[in-house]
Amino acid sequence: MFQPDYFESYLTSDRDDDCEITIRHRGKAIYLRFSPSQFQESPKALEHYLRCLELLRSGEEVIDDLYEDEAQEWLVKPFEPLIEQFVGEPPEGLGTPTLAGYYFPDYAVFTLDVDHEERQTRRIEPKYPPRIPWVCISEELAEDLNGWTTLYPPSQVEICYDRPHDVLTRKPRRVCIVGRQEETYFFKPFCSGGRSEEISQELGAFKRISKSNLHPKARVCRLHGVVGEGDQLLGMLLTLIDEQFTLNQAKSASSSLRGKWAEQVKESVSELHKAGLIWGDVKPHNVLIDTNNDAWLIDFGGSYTEGWVNKNEAGTMEGDLHGLARILEYII
Repeated sequence: MFQPDYFESYLTSDRDDDCEITIRHRGKAIYLRFSPSQFQESPKALEHYLRCLELLRSGEEVIDDLYEDEAQEWLVKPFEPLIEQFVGEPPEGLGTPTLAGYYFPDYAVFTLDVDHEERQTRRIEPKYPPRIPWVCISEELAEDLNGWTTLYPPSQVEICYDRPHDVLTRKPRRVCIVGRQEETYFFKPFCSGGRSEEISQELGAFKRISKSNLHPKARVCRLHGVVGEGDQLLGMLLTLIDEQFTLNQAKSASSSLRGKWAEQVKESVSELHKAGLIWGDVKPHNVLIDTNNDAWLIDFGGSYTEGWVNKNEAGTMEGDLHGLARILEYII
């Protein structure tokens, strides 16, 4: 069975039954495109394609005796010769893996034709290259960023992989600046298509944290740099928290640990408020427990979650305190 290094995504639509599968193999990106129109003379293949599509859309591992790995194999297997020809032999090494190498890889787009149940594959030249998840910001925000943080081009941010097999295939998580491997960060990409107001709000919150006299005992995620070029951004370099789980998964922990986390969350919220800062989206999902069993606050993007913070109190200290009370009731 042909097995690519990594199935990255399935892109489907509610409007039609087209599908695009993105896989990574040996540091390169491959896009496989499907459409029911390709199966017009092949009803059996069309029926099986639609079953595979139903499974991918569902997010389930199995539907009606069809398993996810079987669907993946059926869809990808015919492309194996083209994929192997495109990626070539495994290289001795991929050099220094950077965000530029991950987001701007060599790529190919393949599709197929089905004639009387026989599937024939071919490479196509797309009208437009695959979209890079840049987010655009205003010139004013770009200028402001240069005044309080550092903008790193993607080629200067190295991705730290634990396994050679994952190089330039797994999504970036732990990164460092090229030549400065002693300090690592968590890479948080901006949501492609994200609204500039939301991005500005999140960066503004990190700016206020950076400029404040926030006490070190406040365990909150901090910004250490932004990745991008000019007025186009890819993501943020944040405090790397060696996460075990989030607080909403911690109810089975011992009472002493839950008591410790409750005190740490209270302390961090108190220190934020002393510095004139707001947490905002207060909920146990935004509390990370690290491998030292310490609780960290994350997500300062300015949103709120119903059931944890009241809408009329969102973005206020009162909202933080009421959300904190609900967290303490939840965890203790």
